[in-house]
Amino acid sequence: MKVLIILLALIFLPHHAVADTLRLGIANYATQGLHRDLIEASITELKNVLRPKNDLEVVNYTEGELAEAINNHQIDFFISSSAFYRQMIRKGARDLVSIETRKDDDPNQSEGAIVLVKGGRKDLLTLSDLENQNVGYSPSFGPSTLQILNGEIKEKGHEPKTFFKKVLSLGPEIDEMLKALDDGLIDALVLPSCILEDFIENNEADSSWLRVLAPRHFSALKCAHSSVLYPGLAFASLPSLNASFSRQITQALLDLDATVKGSFWSVATNFNEVDRLLRSLDQDAWAGDRVRSFRKVLNRYWHIVLTILVLVLCLIFYSSIVSMLVKRRTSQLDLALKRERQLKKKSLDASRKIEQMQRVGAFNQLSSLFAHELGQPLYAIRCFCFALRKEINKTGSPSPDVLETVQDIEKQAVRADEIIQKTKNYLKGKKQSAKVLLVQEALATAIETFNVTLHKKAEIRVQCSKNSLYCVIDPLDFELIIINLLRNAYEAVQSSGIKPVIYIEVNGLGDYITVAVEDNGMPVSDSLFANLGKEPTSTKEEGLGLGLTIVTSLVENFGGNVTFYRSLTGGLKVVISLPGVKEQTHDD
Repeated sequence: MKVLIILLALIFLPHHAVADTLRLGIANYATQGLHRDLIEASITELKNVLRPKNDLEVVNYTEGELAEAINNHQIDFFISSSAFYRQMIRKGARDLVSIETRKDDDPNQSEGAIVLVKGGRKDLLTLSDLENQNVGYSPSFGPSTLQILNGEIKEKGHEPKTFFKKVLSLGPEIDEMLKALDDGLIDALVLPSCILEDFIENNEADSSWLRVLAPRHFSALKCAHSSVLYPGLAFASLPSLNASFSRQITQALLDLDATVKGSFWSVATNFNEVDRLLRSLDQDAWAGDRVRSFRKVLNRYWHIVLTILVLVLCLIFYSSIVSMLVKRRTSQLDLALKRERQLKKKSLDASRKIEQMQRVGAFNQLSSLFAHELGQPLYAIRCFCFALRKEINKTGSPSPDVLETVQDIEKQAVRADEIIQKTKNYLKGKKQSAKVLLVQEALATAIETFNVTLHKKAEIRVQCSKNSLYCVIDPLDFELIIINLLRNAYEAVQSSGIKPVIYIEVNGLGDYITVAVEDNGMPVSDSLFANLGKEPTSTKEEGLGLGLTIVTSLVENFGGNVTFYRSLTGGLKVVISLPGVKEQTHDD
């Protein structure tokens, strides 16, 4: 039952019965100067105004801590220098009231800085003379004092960060700061305006040895100062403070009486000088915007960066697709070109084969006509030789030389008839008859015939690995093969202007007999060497290019083969391989 009553009380309790806590942040230097009494009286007045409905929580901060509290929304209003207040306007800070004293006639000009030096320092007459000098100030009075001095230095065209030799931080006691100046630890002392007058008045101190550096006259402030004047401490609100509280607080502060030292709350209407000072020192609320960084650019222009990134990714994707298509198309074109080259080569080979067949066909027709027409004259020659031999024998004393000549004519006619008959058989497609042939004898016969047709003897050097080597081939075909090779070798060397020397080497290699014919002519070109035996080629004007083709055809008909090599003596080496036999059983 008690629990139910408590819950009902909480539900139906008026909202104003629950106290809200308002948080006030005070910069610690605000209570160190001339206005401490006013700050304390203001806190007491605010608590009275807000109670009993609201509570007031007061926290002292350093200026850095106060800025962090504002960023984290930990306070509702604060008291600080006018410079700090202006730095917070982008956080929603709005001034309610500002401090004014009876020593100034304008709340817009109630604060400045005074620079003190020894009266005997004749080298320090203007603020520019402080270059490379030691300057002291007290952080207890806030950073605005040094900010004001730096603003004056900046206005005279100097860089405050490198202007002074050293800036020393001193304690809050005025007498100790004056002692540091008197002892020469510092060359100049910077204080808030009116602090010196208050110290001398309360302590009856001697100030005759001090001199105000670059004093300002004809201003609204009745205290010595060396700088432009600015609004003093400001009482500012933040967006978390609603309009009702803002009105109550402002009214309460303006209704406060002035303190014994003459401080009271008023309304400042012109912060232009403060803004100009902060802007010149690059410490205003927009200073961070002027510092370019990747993070700031990304935060501000993230949509543009994202768009550019998407476009770049699209471009990369497009480029990769195009590159892939180009590679694929290039591969297809290469393959097509390769096929085209292969087809072109096949077409060229086919054309050459057709040309070869045409030439062979024409040669076959001519051979057929030649064999048919030459048979009758040869038969007539043989008849004439027979008749001539009978007439010579009738004389009773025939000349041996004449008979031998007639017999040679008849023998050659018979050989010519055999060649014609072989040609006819070849044209009719009849297979040639193979015999076991003694290579040395057949080679000697071919060389003798070649020398007879040459009308002079050629230098032919023959070397045999054995005395008796036998191969299986038709004797006439073997003779034609050797004569063709000898003629090609001889004419190839003779055309180069060198004395022809032909080398013949006969060897037995297993089941084959090899006959190598080599000349000492000029080296054969690569193109000609590559086509040897493949197609009809000739380097002679009257040649048909069928010599090696016929040789290759004859050798292959009997199961052999022909191989071409470059000769070590400079010319060409042709090696023919023919089936051999081991036993000496050849037909005569």
